[in-house]
Amino acid sequence: MSFSRNSLLALVASSSILSDALKLNRLNIRPNLPYDVNTSKNCSWWVDYDGSQTCAQMLDENWIDLESFRRWNPTIGSDCAGLTSGRSYCVEAAVDPTTSTPTLTPTSTPVPSVSSSSIKTIVIPSVVPSPTTAVSSPTTTSAGNGVATPQPTQPGMVTNCAKFHWIAKGVTCSQVISYQKITLQDFVKWNPTVLNDCSGMWAEVQVCVGVIGGTTPTTTTTAGNGVVTPQPTQPGMVTNCAKFHWIAQGVTCSQVISYQKITLQDFVKWNPTVNSDCSGMWAEVQVCVGVIGGPTTTTTAGNGIQTPQPTQPGMVTNCKKFHYAETGVVCSQITSFNRISLADFVKWNPGVGPDCTTMWAKTFTCVGV
Repeated sequence: MSFSRNSLLALVASSSILSDALKLNRLNIRPNLPYDVNTSKNCSWWVDYDGSQTCAQMLDENWIDLESFRRWNPTIGSDCAGLTSGRSYCVEAAVDPTTSTPTLTPTSTPVPSVSSSSIKTIVIPSVVPSPTTAVSSPTTTSAGNGVATPQPTQPGMVTNCAKFHWIAKGVTCSQVISYQKITLQDFVKWNPTVLNDCSGMWAEVQVCVGVIGGTTPTTTTTAGNGVVTPQPTQPGMVTNCAKFHWIAQGVTCSQVISYQKITLQDFVKWNPTVNSDCSGMWAEVQVCVGVIGGPTTTTTAGNGIQTPQPTQPGMVTNCKKFHYAETGVVCSQITSFNRISLADFVKWNPGVGPDCTTMWAKTFTCVGV
C-alpha cells in the first residue's frame, strides 16, 4: 500500500500535531474553497486555509518551503504576501511546473502577474458567489493607470478607477452614492455588474466611486428645465421634475403621496421604477413629487366630483363618496360604517384585492358611486 502527501506527513509527524492541523485547516485532494486559476495544474494536495495559522505554521505543518509554495501558487508574493483566508491553496504537486516566475529587467515595464483581463481570476469549485459573498480580505494591486487598487473589487469594475469605497455587509447602493455624492448613472457606469437596480452589488468588496479625469461630483445637478435636482435620485425619475421629497428609511409610498397630496398614478408616472405597488422605491434618495405644470391637490373626475388625494390604487373614476383609511383600519370596518357590501367595496376599489389584504393605509377609498 502506498501513501501520498509525503507519506501522509511522515505518517505521524506527531499524531497530535497532525490532529491539530487538520482541525485548523482542512486537507483534501480537491479544493473546497475558491482558488486562483493559475495554481499548479499538477496539484495533488490542497489546504482550505481559514486564517487560523500563520503562513510559516502552515508551511511547517505541510512539510514544504516558501519557494515551493509560491511555485505552486503563483499569486503568493514574497513573505507569503497575498495569503487569504477563505481560499484553497496547493501544498503538494505531483510534478512541479517547469516554468518559473519571469524576472523584470530594469528597463522593462511592470506588467500584472496574471492575465490583464482579470487581475484575480477566481475558480469556484461548486457554487457561484452571491452578491453578499465575501471573497477575500483587502490587499492592493497597481493598475496601468498608476493608482493602487485595493482588493477584492466588484467584478467588472472599470480599469481607470481612482477612488474606491468598501462595501460592508448591509450597505446599499443608495447609501454609497449619497455618501460619495455621485449619481447612480455614474456608479453603474463605473461598476457595470451592480446592474441598474443594484441587485448585483457584492458585499465586502471595493467599488469604484471616482475615475481618472472624472468631473468633481456635486450635491445637485441642473436638469434641462433649469431646476436644480438634489442627489441621489430614484432611478428612472423624470427629467422635468420640479419638486422633490427625500425618502428616509422606513418611509412608505402612501406616506409620501398623502403628505404631498398627489395621486399614486402621478407618483408612479414621475418615478416609474417604484412600480405600481411601490415595491421598487429606494430609501435615502430623492423622489419626484411634482413636475413643471403639475396637478393640484385635488382632481375633478368626469362626473364633476372633487376627488380627495391620495386615493386607493385602481379606484373607479365615477366615485361620489369617499372614506379615508387610517392606519390599522380594515375593510370590514369601512363596509360596516358605510353600510355597503364587501362585493361593492372591492368592485369600486379593485386594488384592495378580493380578500382585502392589499388595501393601502392613509388613502381615500371609494364607498359610493
